[in-house]
Amino acid sequence: MKKLLAAVATATALLISAPAFAADILAEEPIVVVEPPPMWYVGVFAGAAWTPDFTGQMCGCDWDFETDTGFALGVVVGTKVWDALRVEVELSGTSNDISGVYSEFWNTTFDGDSVDAVYLMGNLWYDFYVGNGFTPYIGGGIGVAWVSTGIDDFTPDLWELDGSGFAYQLGAGVRVDVAQNVGLDFGYRFKAVPGLDLDDDWGNTLEDIDLSSHVFQVGLNFAF
Repeated sequence: MKKLLAAVATATALLISAPAFAADILAEEPIVVVEPPPMWYVGVFAGAAWTPDFTGQMCGCDWDFETDTGFALGVVVGTKVWDALRVEVELSGTSNDISGVYSEFWNTTFDGDSVDAVYLMGNLWYDFYVGNGFTPYIGGGIGVAWVSTGIDDFTPDLWELDGSGFAYQLGAGVRVDVAQNVGLDFGYRFKAVPGLDLDDDWGNTLEDIDLSSHVFQVGLNFAF
């Protein structure tokens, strides 16, 4: 009986001391704080813009605009909404010199100024994680564009036209990690402003322009 009581007492003591012993072991283990991955980013980009020649209707005749290679600049702010899906707001612009404007009515080619477009876009990008710091992506966006252009030598002053319209873009590219939370973005964008009308100060309208640009750009993104 005494041996049985001693065994019970020993077992009881072990059961009582076990939680405290376990607590001591857990207390000695280091606590690892896992930082959440960056969700937001900001970026800047620049590149070359090729704007195809375009035509508009005014006063019952065609006006053909021939364009030169130009440039693109922009800034973006974006965030992840899913592991592979990003939404982004983009403010960007393109500018291309105009080498000549042919008027069907006057049967004359006038000197051009430039065609400038400012875009405010909401974009959606899908990322493909392949590892090694490379992330290809595809997507696009919609928004609004403000466009202006001008024709020299038509009047003593520059003949200016401007307007705004619906815009969209399609794109693809690859982001390359170069440092913690810093990446390079190499991308292509096709920007378009279909059915655009441009007005001048005398009540004339250059109608039904399909303006588009092929943009090859390099950007720098910072995640936080």
